[in-house]
Amino acid sequence: CQDKLNILLEQKKDLSSAIDQLLKDIEEGEVKIKTYKQMKMYNDESLNPILYQKGK
Repeated sequence: CQDKLNILLEQKKDLSSAIDQLLKDIEEGEVKIKTYKQMKMYNDESLNPILYQKGK
């Protein structure tokens, strides 16, 4: 169990460092934030099996 905890703690440290670096890069203008449009396919009857089964 201790080995798994050590791995998780190392991952947490790595992720924290990566986020800190990303925020620094954004602040310095080296990286731009990209906004993505959400595709809500769950309301589309042709893509959601629950919806297209109701139509039968």
